Formats: sequence, C-alpha cells, structure tokens
Amino acid sequence: MWLLRAETHPDKAQVYPVQYFDQVQVCNGLTTNTVTFKVNAMIRSLTTFALATAASALSLSPNGVQSGCMFSVPDVGDFNTQILHDWSSSSTSDDVFKDLQASTYTVDAGTAPFARRFDIVNIGQDTKDPSITLTVPGGQQHGPVSSAQITTGFADILYGSVRTVAKVSNVPGTTHGFSFYANDTQEVDLAFLTSDISVIHLTNEQLTPDSELSSYQVDAPSDAATAWHEYRVDWLPGVTNFYIDSELVHSIDKNVPTTPSFFLWNSWSNGNSWAAGPPTSNSVLKIQSVTAYFNRTSVASSIAANPGACVSNPFSILSAYYADKNVTTSAQSAFINGSNLYIDTSSLDTQLGGNPWSGTAKTLTFLYTYGTETRVFVAAQNSGTYLITPGGIDTAPGSVLVPSITAPAKATIDIISVVWGKSQISTASVWNALYNDSIKKYSFQLLDEFFGIDTWWGTQKTAVIWYTAADGSFKAVVGRENAWVKFT
Repeated sequence: MWLLRAETHPDKAQVYPVQYFDQVQVCNGLTTNTVTFKVNAMIRSLTTFALATAASALSLSPNGVQSGCMFSVPDVGDFNTQILHDWSSSSTSDDVFKDLQASTYTVDAGTAPFARRFDIVNIGQDTKDPSITLTVPGGQQHGPVSSAQITTGFADILYGSVRTVAKVSNVPGTTHGFSFYANDTQEVDLAFLTSDISVIHLTNEQLTPDSELSSYQVDAPSDAATAWHEYRVDWLPGVTNFYIDSELVHSIDKNVPTTPSFFLWNSWSNGNSWAAGPPTSNSVLKIQSVTAYFNRTSVASSIAANPGACVSNPFSILSAYYADKNVTTSAQSAFINGSNLYIDTSSLDTQLGGNPWSGTAKTLTFLYTYGTETRVFVAAQNSGTYLITPGGIDTAPGSVLVPSITAPAKATIDIISVVWGKSQISTASVWNALYNDSIKKYSFQLLDEFFGIDTWWGTQKTAVIWYTAADGSFKAVVGRENAWVKFT
C-alpha cells in the first residue's frame, strides 16, 4: 500500500506527493555536536583511475560501530544517523520503506528533447532476484518520460557515507544516479549511463560557472548488469571519495559541496546527449540493499541542546528494591546519569513511584554490573547522595562486590547476593543455611538471629536474596523482618 504525503521539493517551486519508506536509526540528544572525519591522506587528482575490467566479487564496506548514539565508520569518521535497508528478503511494505521518499514531480525539458517525470508506479519489487526496482518503461516516444526516483526523507544531511548494492541496466538510453543533492551547484554524483556501462561517471558539480570541472570516469565491473556490486559515495569535508566493492577508486577535492542536502537514487531519461534514449525496452535499476551513515544538522542541534543525554553508560542495573518493592525499571531511569550512576536518597519516594512502607525508614538495594564485576549498592533513605563513576570499586560509594561462595553439590540454585538491612551478608554459614533450606524446600524467618547480625539497630529491616534458579532464571527472595519466606 502506498501512503502519500505532499511535500515541497527542496529545489522546486511545485508541491509533490511522496512515499515514506525504510528503517532509520537516528540518535537524538547525543554526546557531542562535533562530527569528526578522517580524510584519506592521499587526494587523487587523476582524470581516470582504472579499476580492473574483469568481473569482481561483491565486497561490502565495514559497518559503523555504535558508541553511545554515534556511529563510528572505520577510517571515515563519526555520524549521528544510520539507515539500514536489506531488500533481499523483504517486501515493499510501508514498514520496509519507511523514511524514504518516492518522488512524483516533473523536471522541465530545458534544452533536452523531453521533460522527465518521476512516477511511483515505476518503483517495484523483483521477487526472483530479490531487490527493489527503479524502472524507465521502454517504448516512450513523447515527454515527459516516465522515470523513477527515491530520496531520503530528510534534506539536512551535512556529510555522509552511502553504500548501495545494485545491478544496473544494460538497456541503452537511461541514467542511473546515486547522488547527494542540494541544488545544481551543490551535488555529488556517481552515475551509470546505460548506453555504456563499462564506465562509471564520478562528479562534483561546478560551484560556479567559472569553477574548474571535476568530473571523472573509472572502469566499472564487467558484470555490473548481472552481478551485485557495492557502489559507495563518501562526502566529507573537503573531499568526496568513491568506492567499488569496498575499494577506493577515486577522490575529488574540487567543488566539494558544503550545503545540507538529501541523497537520491534514480533512473531517468530525457533524450539528451547525456542520458540518450528514451529506452526502447524497460530499463531497470535493481537495488538489493542500502547502508548509510549521515550527519544531520537537526540531530546535531539536539546534541547541542542535550549533551550527555545519550552518553554510553557502562553500568547496568539488573534488579532494584526499595524496601520490599521491586523498582528495577524506575531505578534504571532515575539513577543512570550520563556515564555515571547518581543516587539522591532524599527523594526516593518521588523517583521510585511512591512510599512502599509508611512510617518506616527504608533501604534502597540494587544489584548492578560494571564490566565483568557484579556489585551490590545499599543505602538508607535520606542518607545523602551517591555518585558512582566508572572505575574500580573504590569509585563506587555504597557498593560492594558480590562474594564468591561455592554452592553445595546438592544445591539447585546459585545464590548471587544476600542483603539484610543496610549490609550485604557474606558469612559462609548464613549462605550454607540458605542453601540447605533451598534443598529441603524449607521456609525460613527473616530475623537478626538467622543472619547473625543486626545491621540497622532499632529499625525493621528488609531482606533481598538474589539467586539463579535451576532453570537459569534470575529471581529474588524479598521480605520484611519477621516474615516467613522460601525459595521457589
């Protein structure tokens, strides 16, 4: 089902309907608004950089690695938006195509014989050779020539790396374009002319009529029409880099755009000397997948407004109790602060959804991990603030490491930590008693005498005993002082 919206084309006056497609991951509120790039030190100025004309195997560029809310692309830089498409196993449903646009506007003929019009009907699916298809129907003898184009659903891209796995048409008379585009002087193109698919045309359009030309050709894979290949365009500050099957084939350092843009994939004809045509039979561009990394200016604004809102946090809160109330979800939201844990015990009722035990002083107890360490945090209500920073246990006030006490051979559970009142209990005799009760399925009463210590004199305490059950599930025995409990 095609879901249409009307939007204004960034460089046209008319309004046209669009279709939103794809899966997009955008990081809002990131770590920094500085996007860094590693520009290839060797800027090539050759008019032609030859790629072996023999058939080459598909080789994909390495994916970006997410850190916090940024995506780090090896040897390229950091970006705040990622797009991932794989149409090799997906249908052209609304979900699959969300956040891309199918263009439906007309480009005037100008000096060309015909105008061209982008039509949604020309965007389809090949189920036998899984991919989406952009088709210029054959046999058109009058303009506007019906063509096909998809663009990103946003036009605020300022630098990016786009990898398209595609098969091109060998029917003469069309142009296939993979381009960053803001306007006719702010444009980066990787293009095939289907009248001669032995070469690929790489261009930074002239910034002014007097600018030096920056259009080059490289040899295309000899099987570009019959085999999948990755065509990659990296637009970076001061340079555009072009890759085929993950190998750098050319760099251009002239006429590099600096204006935010969108990215487009199209197949079109208007009968001019460039595109030729129109084609006599259907000319089909097949796209199997798209992987893209962008720096979007709107996301950079979110970064500036919310620094640290998406900082990667090295701590993971596994389970939390406020007295005997499970508050794990609330604790994960309330206490994770940037790359730290911050606990203000003066406002626990508010942060954790209410007072679970009126008239009684309570403890906050949670089990958490840092790296390979499992720790327990315990603090009394209104005992101050605690800032836990990345580092050793000495940087984690209120925290202790869980003990390592071997379970008896007959035990069907594995105890992780035992907390009574304001302290973790690591006495082997207490753990052995707990294991014995679990083996015999006995109930036991939560008393100072059982735990061998009064950890909070004059206050009714809470016990939290975390353990792994026989089926591997993570559980806790929790109760107030004097209560009878048992392992399940």
